Amino acid sequence: MWLSFGRKVNLQSNLGPTEDTISAFEEIAESATNTNEAIVNPQPRSGSTWRKVAPSISLLGWLILASKALQFAFTAIPPKLLDPAWQLNVISGLLDAGFPLLIGLLLMSVSRLMDRDDRHIAKGAGFARSLASALAIILVLSIPVQLYLGQKLLKTSNTPLFEQIATLNTISKGVQAAKNEQELRLFLANLPEPQPLPEKLDKPFKDVKEIILTNASSRINAIKTEIEKRHSQSTQTFITEFIRNLLLSLILATAFSVIPRLTSSRRPNMLSALLLFIAKLPV
Repeated sequence: MWLSFGRKVNLQSNLGPTEDTISAFEEIAESATNTNEAIVNPQPRSGSTWRKVAPSISLLGWLILASKALQFAFTAIPPKLLDPAWQLNVISGLLDAGFPLLIGLLLMSVSRLMDRDDRHIAKGAGFARSLASALAIILVLSIPVQLYLGQKLLKTSNTPLFEQIATLNTISKGVQAAKNEQELRLFLANLPEPQPLPEKLDKPFKDVKEIILTNASSRINAIKTEIEKRHSQSTQTFITEFIRNLLLSLILATAFSVIPRLTSSRRPNMLSALLLFIAKLPV
Protein backbone atom coordinates (compact mmCIF):
# COMPACT_ATOMS: atom_id res chain seq x y z
CA MET A 1 0.00 0.00 0.00
CA TRP A 2 2.87 2.38 0.78
CA LEU A 3 4.03 2.06 -2.84
CA SER A 4 1.14 4.15 -3.94
CA PHE A 5 2.57 7.11 -2.07
CA GLY A 6 6.10 6.78 -3.46
CA ARG A 7 7.80 7.14 -6.84
CA LYS A 8 6.89 4.57 -9.46
CA VAL A 9 9.72 2.29 -10.53
CA ASN A 10 10.01 0.81 -14.04
CA LEU A 11 11.29 -2.68 -13.25
CA GLN A 12 11.28 -3.78 -16.88
CA SER A 13 13.68 -1.02 -17.93
CA ASN A 14 16.11 -1.78 -15.10
CA LEU A 15 16.32 -5.48 -15.94
CA GLY A 16 17.21 -5.11 -19.67
CA PRO A 17 20.68 -4.02 -21.01
CA THR A 18 21.11 -0.46 -22.12
CA GLU A 19 22.81 0.68 -25.33
CA ASP A 20 25.80 2.07 -23.37
CA THR A 21 26.36 -1.28 -21.69
CA ILE A 22 26.27 -3.17 -25.00
CA SER A 23 28.73 -0.73 -26.57
CA ALA A 24 31.13 -1.12 -23.65
CA PHE A 25 31.06 -4.91 -23.92
CA GLU A 26 31.78 -4.73 -27.66
CA GLU A 27 34.79 -2.49 -27.07
CA ILE A 28 36.15 -4.90 -24.45
CA ALA A 29 35.68 -7.90 -26.76
CA GLU A 30 37.38 -6.13 -29.67
CA SER A 31 40.30 -5.15 -27.44
CA ALA A 32 40.70 -8.73 -26.23
CA THR A 33 40.65 -10.02 -29.82
CA ASN A 34 43.36 -7.57 -30.87
CA THR A 35 45.44 -8.54 -27.87
CA ASN A 36 45.20 -12.26 -28.72
CA GLU A 37 46.19 -11.61 -32.33
CA ALA A 38 49.20 -9.58 -31.17
CA ILE A 39 50.29 -12.42 -28.90
CA VAL A 40 49.85 -15.14 -31.54
CA ASN A 41 51.29 -13.14 -34.46
CA PRO A 42 53.69 -10.59 -33.02
CA GLN A 43 54.75 -7.94 -35.50
CA PRO A 44 58.45 -7.08 -35.63
CA ARG A 45 59.44 -3.64 -34.50
CA SER A 46 60.73 -1.91 -37.59
CA GLY A 47 62.67 0.55 -35.49
CA SER A 48 64.37 -2.03 -33.29
CA THR A 49 68.09 -1.44 -32.81
CA TRP A 50 68.80 -5.16 -33.11
CA ARG A 51 67.21 -5.30 -36.56
CA LYS A 52 69.21 -2.27 -37.64
CA VAL A 53 72.59 -3.71 -36.61
CA ALA A 54 71.86 -7.25 -37.86
CA PRO A 55 73.17 -6.60 -41.43
CA SER A 56 76.36 -5.04 -40.05
CA ILE A 57 76.98 -8.01 -37.78
CA SER A 58 76.38 -10.41 -40.67
CA LEU A 59 78.79 -8.42 -42.87
CA LEU A 60 81.41 -8.47 -40.11
CA GLY A 61 81.10 -12.24 -39.95
CA TRP A 62 81.59 -12.48 -43.72
CA LEU A 63 84.71 -10.29 -43.57
CA ILE A 64 86.28 -12.35 -40.79
CA LEU A 65 85.47 -15.54 -42.68
CA ALA A 66 86.95 -14.22 -45.93
CA SER A 67 90.15 -12.92 -44.34
CA LYS A 68 90.92 -16.16 -42.51
CA ALA A 69 90.03 -18.26 -45.56
CA LEU A 70 92.46 -16.20 -47.66
CA GLN A 71 95.18 -16.51 -45.04
CA PHE A 72 94.63 -20.28 -44.84
CA ALA A 73 94.80 -20.58 -48.63
CA PHE A 74 98.24 -18.94 -48.70
CA THR A 75 99.56 -21.48 -46.17
CA ALA A 76 98.80 -24.24 -48.68
CA ILE A 77 100.75 -22.61 -51.53
CA PRO A 78 102.62 -24.17 -53.26
CA PRO A 79 100.67 -27.43 -52.97
CA LYS A 80 102.64 -30.62 -52.27
CA LEU A 81 99.93 -33.21 -52.02
CA LEU A 82 102.28 -36.17 -51.46
CA ASP A 83 104.43 -34.49 -48.82
CA PRO A 84 103.46 -35.44 -45.23
CA ALA A 85 105.03 -32.25 -43.89
CA TRP A 86 102.88 -30.13 -46.23
CA GLN A 87 99.76 -32.07 -45.26
CA LEU A 88 100.44 -31.56 -41.56
CA ASN A 89 101.10 -27.88 -42.21
CA VAL A 90 97.69 -27.55 -43.87
CA ILE A 91 95.97 -29.19 -40.89
CA SER A 92 97.86 -26.94 -38.47
CA GLY A 93 96.83 -23.91 -40.53
CA LEU A 94 93.19 -24.97 -40.31
CA LEU A 95 93.44 -25.36 -36.54
CA ASP A 96 95.10 -21.95 -36.18
CA ALA A 97 92.30 -20.36 -38.21
CA GLY A 98 89.61 -22.31 -36.36
CA PHE A 99 88.77 -19.78 -33.65
CA PRO A 100 88.44 -16.75 -35.99
CA LEU A 101 86.34 -18.87 -38.36
CA LEU A 102 84.15 -19.84 -35.43
CA ILE A 103 83.65 -16.17 -34.50
CA GLY A 104 82.75 -15.26 -38.08
CA LEU A 105 80.20 -18.07 -38.45
CA LEU A 106 78.75 -17.27 -35.03
CA LEU A 107 78.20 -13.63 -36.00
CA MET A 108 76.45 -14.70 -39.20
CA SER A 109 74.15 -16.99 -37.20
CA VAL A 110 73.42 -14.45 -34.45
CA SER A 111 72.42 -11.85 -37.05
CA ARG A 112 69.77 -14.31 -38.22
CA LEU A 113 68.31 -14.37 -34.70
CA MET A 114 68.21 -10.56 -34.69
CA ASP A 115 66.38 -10.31 -38.00
CA ARG A 116 64.49 -13.30 -39.37
CA ASP A 117 62.99 -11.41 -42.30
CA ASP A 118 66.12 -10.35 -44.23
CA ARG A 119 66.77 -12.78 -47.09
CA HIS A 120 70.46 -11.97 -47.39
CA ILE A 121 71.00 -12.64 -43.71
CA ALA A 122 69.03 -15.87 -44.04
CA LYS A 123 71.26 -17.03 -46.91
CA GLY A 124 74.37 -16.16 -44.92
CA ALA A 125 73.10 -18.09 -41.92
CA GLY A 126 72.35 -21.08 -44.14
CA PHE A 127 75.89 -20.98 -45.52
CA ALA A 128 77.23 -20.71 -41.97
CA ARG A 129 75.30 -23.83 -40.95
CA SER A 130 76.64 -25.84 -43.89
CA LEU A 131 80.24 -24.69 -43.49
CA ALA A 132 80.20 -25.22 -39.71
CA SER A 133 78.92 -28.78 -40.15
CA ALA A 134 81.58 -29.51 -42.77
CA LEU A 135 84.37 -28.09 -40.60
CA ALA A 136 83.22 -30.13 -37.61
CA ILE A 137 83.41 -33.34 -39.66
CA ILE A 138 86.78 -32.40 -41.18
CA LEU A 139 88.31 -31.65 -37.78
CA VAL A 140 87.18 -34.98 -36.35
CA LEU A 141 88.49 -36.90 -39.36
CA SER A 142 91.80 -35.03 -39.20
CA ILE A 143 92.70 -36.62 -35.85
CA PRO A 144 93.67 -40.09 -37.19
CA VAL A 145 95.16 -38.45 -40.29
CA GLN A 146 97.48 -36.39 -38.10
CA LEU A 147 98.60 -39.52 -36.24
CA TYR A 148 99.31 -41.38 -39.48
CA LEU A 149 101.17 -38.49 -41.10
CA GLY A 150 103.21 -37.85 -37.95
CA GLN A 151 104.41 -41.45 -37.76
CA LYS A 152 105.19 -41.43 -41.48
CA LEU A 153 107.16 -38.22 -41.13
CA LEU A 154 109.15 -39.64 -38.21
CA LYS A 155 110.18 -42.62 -40.31
CA THR A 156 111.28 -40.53 -43.29
CA SER A 157 112.85 -37.59 -41.45
CA ASN A 158 116.24 -39.36 -41.08
CA THR A 159 116.32 -40.82 -44.57
CA PRO A 160 119.33 -38.67 -45.69
CA LEU A 161 121.34 -39.88 -42.70
CA PHE A 162 120.54 -43.51 -43.46
CA GLU A 163 121.62 -42.91 -47.05
CA GLN A 164 124.97 -41.62 -45.76
CA ILE A 165 125.41 -44.78 -43.68
CA ALA A 166 124.63 -46.92 -46.73
CA THR A 167 127.23 -45.01 -48.76
CA LEU A 168 129.88 -45.42 -46.05
CA ASN A 169 129.16 -49.15 -45.81
CA THR A 170 129.62 -49.45 -49.58
CA ILE A 171 132.96 -47.64 -49.33
CA SER A 172 134.09 -49.90 -46.50
CA LYS A 173 133.28 -53.04 -48.47
CA GLY A 174 135.06 -51.72 -51.58
CA VAL A 175 138.17 -50.78 -49.60
CA GLN A 176 138.26 -54.17 -47.93
CA ALA A 177 137.96 -55.88 -51.31
CA ALA A 178 140.92 -53.96 -52.80
CA LYS A 179 143.98 -56.21 -52.96
CA ASN A 180 146.55 -53.60 -53.98
CA GLU A 181 147.09 -49.89 -54.31
CA GLN A 182 145.95 -49.76 -57.95
CA GLU A 183 142.58 -51.40 -57.18
CA LEU A 184 142.10 -49.08 -54.22
CA ARG A 185 142.82 -46.00 -56.35
CA LEU A 186 140.45 -47.22 -59.08
CA PHE A 187 137.65 -47.92 -56.62
CA LEU A 188 137.91 -44.54 -54.89
CA ALA A 189 138.08 -42.70 -58.21
CA ASN A 190 134.84 -44.34 -59.46
CA LEU A 191 132.74 -43.36 -56.42
CA PRO A 192 129.83 -40.88 -56.94
CA GLU A 193 131.95 -38.45 -54.95
CA PRO A 194 135.54 -39.40 -55.89
CA GLN A 195 138.09 -39.45 -53.10
CA PRO A 196 141.46 -39.72 -54.85
CA LEU A 197 144.53 -40.79 -52.93
CA PRO A 198 147.79 -38.82 -53.00
CA GLU A 199 150.08 -39.61 -55.93
CA LYS A 200 152.50 -41.23 -53.56
CA LEU A 201 151.43 -42.96 -50.39
CA ASP A 202 153.50 -42.03 -47.35
CA LYS A 203 152.39 -45.20 -45.55
CA PRO A 204 152.12 -48.87 -46.45
CA PHE A 205 149.06 -50.02 -48.39
CA LYS A 206 147.61 -51.99 -45.46
CA ASP A 207 147.92 -49.00 -43.14
CA VAL A 208 146.16 -46.76 -45.65
CA LYS A 209 143.28 -49.25 -45.91
CA GLU A 210 143.04 -49.43 -42.12
CA ILE A 211 142.90 -45.64 -41.83
CA ILE A 212 140.13 -45.41 -44.42
CA LEU A 213 138.11 -48.17 -42.75
CA THR A 214 138.58 -46.61 -39.30
CA ASN A 215 137.43 -43.21 -40.52
CA ALA A 216 134.37 -44.74 -42.23
CA SER A 217 133.46 -46.70 -39.07
CA SER A 218 133.80 -43.60 -36.89
CA ARG A 219 131.64 -41.62 -39.29
CA ILE A 220 128.96 -44.34 -39.26
CA ASN A 221 128.88 -44.40 -35.45
CA ALA A 222 128.57 -40.60 -35.32
CA ILE A 223 125.67 -40.66 -37.78
CA LYS A 224 123.88 -43.37 -35.80
CA THR A 225 124.21 -41.29 -32.63
CA GLU A 226 122.80 -38.28 -34.48
CA ILE A 227 119.90 -40.39 -35.75
CA GLU A 228 118.99 -41.53 -32.24
CA LYS A 229 119.20 -37.97 -30.93
CA ARG A 230 117.03 -36.57 -33.71
CA HIS A 231 114.52 -39.40 -33.39
CA SER A 232 114.11 -38.78 -29.67
CA GLN A 233 113.63 -35.05 -30.14
CA SER A 234 111.25 -35.52 -33.08
CA THR A 235 109.18 -38.06 -31.15
CA GLN A 236 108.78 -35.75 -28.16
CA THR A 237 107.85 -32.84 -30.41
CA PHE A 238 105.36 -34.95 -32.32
CA ILE A 239 103.66 -36.24 -29.15
CA THR A 240 103.33 -32.71 -27.77
CA GLU A 241 101.96 -31.33 -31.03
CA PHE A 242 99.57 -34.25 -31.50
CA ILE A 243 98.06 -33.88 -28.01
CA ARG A 244 97.65 -30.15 -28.60
CA ASN A 245 96.05 -30.64 -32.00
CA LEU A 246 93.86 -33.48 -30.69
CA LEU A 247 92.36 -31.33 -27.93
CA LEU A 248 92.03 -28.32 -30.20
CA SER A 249 90.35 -30.39 -32.91
CA LEU A 250 87.80 -31.80 -30.46
CA ILE A 251 87.04 -28.39 -28.94
CA LEU A 252 86.62 -26.69 -32.31
CA ALA A 253 84.59 -29.57 -33.76
CA THR A 254 82.22 -29.38 -30.79
CA ALA A 255 81.91 -25.61 -31.14
CA PHE A 256 81.26 -25.80 -34.90
CA SER A 257 78.61 -28.48 -34.35
CA VAL A 258 76.65 -26.07 -32.12
CA ILE A 259 76.32 -23.36 -34.78
CA PRO A 260 73.83 -25.24 -37.03
CA ARG A 261 71.51 -25.61 -34.03
CA LEU A 262 71.37 -21.87 -33.35
CA THR A 263 69.14 -21.08 -36.30
CA SER A 264 67.60 -24.52 -36.74
CA SER A 265 63.86 -24.67 -37.41
CA ARG A 266 63.56 -27.38 -34.78
CA ARG A 267 63.18 -26.74 -31.10
CA PRO A 268 65.98 -24.32 -30.13
CA ASN A 269 68.59 -25.29 -27.57
CA MET A 270 69.46 -23.28 -24.47
CA LEU A 271 72.15 -21.23 -26.22
CA SER A 272 69.98 -20.18 -29.16
CA ALA A 273 67.07 -19.46 -26.80
CA LEU A 274 69.30 -17.18 -24.73
CA LEU A 275 70.60 -15.35 -27.82
CA LEU A 276 67.06 -15.01 -29.16
CA PHE A 277 65.90 -13.57 -25.83
CA ILE A 278 68.73 -11.02 -25.85
CA ALA A 279 67.97 -10.08 -29.46
CA LYS A 280 64.35 -9.30 -28.50
CA LEU A 281 65.29 -6.99 -25.66
CA PRO A 282 64.38 -3.35 -26.37
CA VAL A 283 67.42 -1.11 -26.77
